[in-house]
Amino acid sequence: MVNVNFGDIVDKFNGMGYNLLPEKTYIRMQDARDNVMKGIKYFTNSEPVWNDEYDDVCKWLTDNNGRGMLVIGTCGTGKTLICGKIIPVLINCLCNLIVYPYNSQDMNQKLDDIKSKHLIYIDDIGIENISNQYGNKRMAFPE
Repeated sequence: MVNVNFGDIVDKFNGMGYNLLPEKTYIRMQDARDNVMKGIKYFTNSEPVWNDEYDDVCKWLTDNNGRGMLVIGTCGTGKTLICGKIIPVLINCLCNLIVYPYNSQDMNQKLDDIKSKHLIYIDDIGIENISNQYGNKRMAFPE
């Protein structure tokens, strides 16, 4: 049996610019539901209608435990509004962090820029194309 020293291997990867243990960002926000409601009201200019699926988003905003979030659902449920507009405002205002929004269609042209950011929001994952620049093929999302 081969003895693997994970610490040495992780250090080796870090030296090559590949971080196996990325820095976690902790989001802890009080009154998440109320603030999401205020955001919905502001951006829609109408009285918000609460969807029970938003509870999971508010739970994440209350304490994300250092994890990211993947929001899936059908068209018209408010994913882009909440994740692309409201959450970046709340995280900036209440956590003093910046969320950089991108559309998956733009990923190929901005891949190196996206990879340099710590907190990103990517809209419409799954519809991006393979990048082919000067014969170099790159798949943005897995990268």
